[in-house]
Amino acid sequence: MNFEEIKELLEKFDASELREFLWKNSTDTIQMSKNENKQLQGADEPLLPEKEAAPAETAAVEAPEAQEVPAHSADWTELRSPLVGVAYLRPEPEAPQFKEVGDSVEKGDILCIIEAMKVMNEIPCPVSGILKEINIENEAVVEYDQLLFRIEGEENA
Repeated sequence: MNFEEIKELLEKFDASELREFLWKNSTDTIQMSKNENKQLQGADEPLLPEKEAAPAETAAVEAPEAQEVPAHSADWTELRSPLVGVAYLRPEPEAPQFKEVGDSVEKGDILCIIEAMKVMNEIPCPVSGILKEINIENEAVVEYDQLLFRIEGEENA
C-alpha cells in the first residue's frame, strides 16, 4: 500500500461514522481509532477483542451482500447503501449516468457502483418504477445505510 492509498483511506475513515478500523493483508496492517484514551497496541494484537467487535462496522467493510430490505412507504422505495465506499453514478468517467431522475427503471437495473477496498459492487434497483430522487453525487463517499435513491413504484410493478 502506497502513501496516497493510505492518505485516501485515512480521509475516508475520518469522514465516516466508524469509530475503529482494522485492515490487514499479507504484508501490511493498518489500525485506526477515533476513541479517546486508547493506548496504542502492537501490530499483532487486535484493535478490539473479537467478542466486542461491532457487527455494523464489520458488515460495512466485509459483507456488501448484507443489504437490508429496502424501506417502502406507500408507493416509494428507498434504496440505501449496503456498504461504505465511493459511489459512481457512471459506468466509466466519460459515460452517461446509469439512470437519471425521471427514468423508468426495472428491478435489477444497475443504478450505481460502490467501490470498497478496490472492489466494484454493482447496486441493482430493488423494484420496477420511476427513479424520483438521486441523493448522492458522482464519486461521493457514502456511508452504510445512507439513502442513495428513491423509486416510485411497487415491489411487483
